[in-house]
Amino acid sequence: MKIDKGAVRAALMKSAIGQGISDAAINTLLGAPSVHVREFAEDSMIFYAGDMPKELCILVSGKVAIRQDTLSGREIYV
Repeated sequence: MKIDKGAVRAALMKSAIGQGISDAAINTLLGAPSVHVREFAEDSMIFYAGDMPKELCILVSGKVAIRQDTLSGREIYV
């Protein structure tokens, strides 16, 4: 599924982050060369616990699970 910046714009405007941001500011943000639309395959690892944040991710469609491994080796979803 190809996601375009129009879908990203719509998702951003619906989000809490996008509330109160002008259309012009959103267009400037999405037009920046450092903004990339990325897709992840199902069950992909997007980041690991302890990773330093390097980017802001906006979920346009799908779902994300947050998994944590316990000391006993079990996986829990939070």
